[in-house]
Amino acid sequence: MQEEQKHVIVGGGVAGIYLGMQLYLKNEPFIILEKSGDNDDRIGKLVSKVKSIPKPKTGGMKQQTFELGASIFHSNQTEFIHLLKFLGLDDKIIKFDSKMKSLFVYPGMSSEAAQAKFLEIKNKLKRASITSKYETIDQVAKRVLTTQDYDLLATCWNCWYENNQMNAKTYFDAEAQEGQTCMLRGGLEQITRKARAIFKDKYKCYHTVKYVDKLKDGKIMIGFRDDQDQAKVVFTDNIYLCLSVNDYSNIRLDNLLCVLQYIKYVHYLASLRFYVVLKEEPPNAEYDEIVGDIESKWILKYNKYVWLGPYVDGELADVFRDKKQERIVLGVLRDLGFENPSVESQVYDTIGAYWMDAFEVLRPQFFAENPRLFRLEPGVFCTSVPQPKDQAWMNGHLFQL
Repeated sequence: MQEEQKHVIVGGGVAGIYLGMQLYLKNEPFIILEKSGDNDDRIGKLVSKVKSIPKPKTGGMKQQTFELGASIFHSNQTEFIHLLKFLGLDDKIIKFDSKMKSLFVYPGMSSEAAQAKFLEIKNKLKRASITSKYETIDQVAKRVLTTQDYDLLATCWNCWYENNQMNAKTYFDAEAQEGQTCMLRGGLEQITRKARAIFKDKYKCYHTVKYVDKLKDGKIMIGFRDDQDQAKVVFTDNIYLCLSVNDYSNIRLDNLLCVLQYIKYVHYLASLRFYVVLKEEPPNAEYDEIVGDIESKWILKYNKYVWLGPYVDGELADVFRDKKQERIVLGVLRDLGFENPSVESQVYDTIGAYWMDAFEVLRPQFFAENPRLFRLEPGVFCTSVPQPKDQAWMNGHLFQL
């Protein structure tokens, strides 16, 4: 069977929903084809799990939301905030206090000294990066820092394995404009549930795109399997590819060389999220984060009994993926200050997730060639390459029509 649609969005994550919102508000006809659904772990980069955990001291149980995909955003990311308002979720935005109490761990230095030195080195890096348009953070650091300062920077930078391959100038310019760090009470996965309720039959779960072909007359033919596993075809004037780079390995693209050339501007990185729910308050409970020369690299406090760590990306996520879970948990307990760590006596539960294509980072070639973003040619739009100011953030994939 085949049909015609004026607009077809491939991918029902945040980028696809944001485009759907704009078309919906303009009363434009559209459909979203999403391969996942309610019974899958995640849609796009969103996955939240709600579990029952003990109430500290008072007894009983409470519901706790654990973000296992994208987890935070920033108050100045206007496109994403606009989307939350459209979905009626803006009243659930939680803004974090920027004055976190941090424990920096680095050999031979107190926490205060290590933190002060880290900030000094990072500021030096910010000033140096302005003179180099195409270099990554790692390249600039190796060029301007001593070996010892480089080691301290890489050790104490909590997101080093996420950020070190990013363009230095773009990263530091964007960092200065982020605003407050935010989370969504109840989990970011609410975005997809709300969108599906608003879009109704326009949002089609378990519809897996198999091929896309741009025909000579300019029409675009999309072949997919629907939720009944039936082969179908839809023709459209406008296709919006809202996919991670890894997704293209499962879709045949005909007469769309522009897309294949475009996605070469990015490479994807892995992420790992690991929560430890404790039975008792840890010795280091006074701190909001612990970072540096520790077994977990970076641990972030949700409350005194729930800790997110390891909280790692890139090659370090791959390292932790291959470790035995008990070894990871014992490392977290040691990092939290327990002298005689015991999983059985000190840990109530653990919740973790790993995914290899968590986010995209722009290659140096992007900054050298400065390609046009989003609209690749008439009728063909792609959100897979993020806007430089927000690469690795959901907001980087949200484009205005």
